[in-house]
Amino acid sequence: MVRWIFLGISLAVSLTSIPAAAQTTPVGIVTTLQGQATVAHVASSSTLPLKFKDSIFERDRINTAEHSIVKVLMGGRAVVTVRELSMLTITEDLGRTTVNLESGKIAVSVAKQKMKPGETLEVHTPNAVAAVRGTVFVVEVARQGAQAGGGNLGAATQVTSVTGTVEVSPANNPANTALLTAFKSVNLGSSLGQVRTLSQPEMNTLLSGFAASSRFGFNQATWQAMSLKEQNKLVARGQRADARHRFPAQDRRIPLRVRRRHCHDQPGAPRGHRAP
Repeated sequence: MVRWIFLGISLAVSLTSIPAAAQTTPVGIVTTLQGQATVAHVASSSTLPLKFKDSIFERDRINTAEHSIVKVLMGGRAVVTVRELSMLTITEDLGRTTVNLESGKIAVSVAKQKMKPGETLEVHTPNAVAAVRGTVFVVEVARQGAQAGGGNLGAATQVTSVTGTVEVSPANNPANTALLTAFKSVNLGSSLGQVRTLSQPEMNTLLSGFAASSRFGFNQATWQAMSLKEQNKLVARGQRADARHRFPAQDRRIPLRVRRRHCHDQPGAPRGHRAP
């Protein structure tokens, strides 16, 4: 009987020590803080002001105030930039990092070269899941008809890829997925919406809200330069596709100078005109 009481006490002590143990290993650190934000630790009922270089532990709840931006560096392989009036938590489990965004807007940058084999990062909202391995993307959750944390009612999610590829699916139907490449965006309400392509001005507007002070090294100019680079890639890709359409595969083996001369030798070409 004494032995069973001792085992019961030992088990109770070990279970109550789990939250404290989880607090000893941070999942991230605050590298940028403009404005005001708070953090609520899972092992405590109190809410504390978030400070620059604070450690973020698993299941910590972060809230940002108006006109505020918080950036969290996660293990050197991902950066989560949190805009104003946002609420989120971060968890890690067996190589999968999950950012639970209840409301607001975040931008996530994942360094593919820093990810180990099998590691993934997902963003969960009340009605959507976005999974990546190396990309930059933006997720926004708008809550209408319900207060933040009050369930799925009124949740609308928008996911946009800035660079790389993002796989998006409704939370209630994970088999229905959309694969977003650069400048692609999709909205999710009760179901998955149509994928559309953003213009450069639209992308600039989307990213403008994530501009921090230039002394933090990732300001508006950096965001716009990144998106412009991706836009140029898309244009170049379209030009290559157009060239493949105009010249069949067997013609592409012929030198360009010969192709030009051949075109001008066709009936109807101006006499005496030759390609340089």
